[in-house]
Amino acid sequence: YILKEAKAIFDKKEEYKDGVYKLKEYTDTIELIRLFEFYKNGNSDLSYKNVALFDKEEYKITINENGIVIECSTEEGKFRAISSLRQLLKEHKANLRSMCDLLFGLLDIGSFILIVLPLYPNKANEFIYSVNLFAYTQATSLTLLLYWIIFISLVVTGVIKLLLTKLGIERYNRIMTGLSMVISILAVLLLAVTRESYAVVVAFLLLVIKGCLLLKFAKIGV
Repeated sequence: YILKEAKAIFDKKEEYKDGVYKLKEYTDTIELIRLFEFYKNGNSDLSYKNVALFDKEEYKITINENGIVIECSTEEGKFRAISSLRQLLKEHKANLRSMCDLLFGLLDIGSFILIVLPLYPNKANEFIYSVNLFAYTQATSLTLLLYWIIFISLVVTGVIKLLLTKLGIERYNRIMTGLSMVISILAVLLLAVTRESYAVVVAFLLLVIKGCLLLKFAKIGV
């Protein structure tokens, strides 16, 4: 996680200040009690400062490049501070998830290049020309039909993912992510079986990028 804002609460007034810090340690949970147990004694990211002048529920969170500092005078103040920190983590996790879904959707829409780029060999006279899928005639009708179905499915999946991300519908977005991976794998296998060397390289690269995205965001619990 990278926390992007710091919150301070004094006498029920909220102040927001800029601050950025990349956590060295993090937990996948955002359940309040477990998060409190994780942070209550501090760690390499978070430290506490006792301020006797603070009321029992008063606290201040400071986030900068050096880490997170919570100022409070009681366990109640500490608990409320962790509650605010939880909200920051929750919001940032949601932002990372949306970013992942957005990139996935754009990559799927980018599969349109498998249709418009000259990736397919057409033989004319004694010469071989590279053409796009619209002009490709060397494959069988069934093979061409499968190409169109798979490539259009990827583009449609990307459009749907972008719409779901915009609407904030997480449940179906995860389903579309799985469907996207399955279709991408099928595209690579089909192109490999039909020996479309240029197209299979492009499809494989798109699949690898999506796989790397999944692994990277999975590491941070997204």
